[in-house]
Amino acid sequence: MKKTITISVVLFMGYFSLAQQITVESIYEKYINAIGGKEKIQGVTNIMEYSKSQGTMHTKVDNETLNSEMEIEVITEIIYFVDVTLNQKALLTKNGKIYTKLIEHDGKKYIEAHDGKRTEIDNNGTEPPISIFIGSEIKPNSEVLPNEMYNSEEVYVIKYKGEKTMTNMISNDVYEFFSVNTGLLVAFKQDITMEANIQSVTVIDFSDYKEVQGILIPHTNNAIITTKTGDGGSEMNIQTTVVPQLNVDVKDFQENCFKKPEKCFKKYN
Repeated sequence: MKKTITISVVLFMGYFSLAQQITVESIYEKYINAIGGKEKIQGVTNIMEYSKSQGTMHTKVDNETLNSEMEIEVITEIIYFVDVTLNQKALLTKNGKIYTKLIEHDGKKYIEAHDGKRTEIDNNGTEPPISIFIGSEIKPNSEVLPNEMYNSEEVYVIKYKGEKTMTNMISNDVYEFFSVNTGLLVAFKQDITMEANIQSVTVIDFSDYKEVQGILIPHTNNAIITTKTGDGGSEMNIQTTVVPQLNVDVKDFQENCFKKPEKCFKKYN
């Protein structure tokens, strides 16, 4: 009996020790290794991604004055650029023939017109330095939740508080799901609660990982965005295909893409 108890205690302590090693840092380290390794990640100075999203949005309103239901098709094209050396982001969006240009630099955000005139928009000055890959910077108060099953796969779950980017936002909980088997990021969830009994939940699945300069990057995202209000809500189902490039020529992006979005989008079509 004495030997049985001793063995049981040793096994329990060994299991407990392994469980204690699962930290935010260890999950991110496994992810970084899975996509290509720390050395290759540190060699990336910028990333440029073209993405095309297609799907539907279903809305429903039911109150004393209005009862309606509608479904519309959603098609959006985006070119997203991030440069860690310049600490800046740029976002170009195309909806039909309408182009929108946004730029973020050193914690400030601007919207830029076709004539090059910039107008600063509120950013609260609270965002951390720009990073390209998840795991490059650990968010404050991040924690590891118990493992879950996600799409029939066991996953690690990291949770942290996202930024409250609007004054009427009550909470912004963010969850990241990583495969226990491969270490890859498989999903992202954002749960936002706002005043006036409004809740928005975004769930994005990442798949079709392919190598880009030796780094694995997902080329397909599937998103479900659900918004609930006191008298209705909406649900969007969006599939996005991504074309990523690493370490692009910054001047070429500025002159032939950011300043000429029509020309830049055209080459992808």
